[in-house]
Amino acid sequence: NRCEIQSNWIVPVTLGNFSISNFPSVNATSKPVSFDIALSQCAASAKPAISFRDKAAKPNPDKTLLQLSAPAGQTVARGFNIVMTNALTGERIAYGEPGAAAEYPMRRTGDMAVMPLRAQYIRTGGEGELAPGYAGGGAEFSFTFP
Repeated sequence: NRCEIQSNWIVPVTLGNFSISNFPSVNATSKPVSFDIALSQCAASAKPAISFRDKAAKPNPDKTLLQLSAPAGQTVARGFNIVMTNALTGERIAYGEPGAAAEYPMRRTGDMAVMPLRAQYIRTGGEGELAPGYAGGGAEFSFTFP
């Protein structure tokens, strides 16, 4: 019940550059960017599921918000996070530790298994809590084959 998986697989997603003025209120979002995580050569009976973990040293208390990070020497933007959405259901992805994280079934098509996702910035800070800066983030994904 398996699929072919690449180790140390990185899926880069570029959300773009935005001015703070593009986010007029709390929960305002940038335009979503769609991307897929796909597995190939899946056995006919494989039903893979995927889970996610925030790679930030201190994940956000709201498990549906990906914490921002920046390369060394860069300032991290404040008052913003990244929200990732399951494009099959519209629900926000929740992040957690492997084994304890929510699992999302992948869509099967032929010998492929696909998880269509959308990612976007979301304003989480109130007036006076916003600051421009680098707004990167990272999520680690794991597969299970029940």
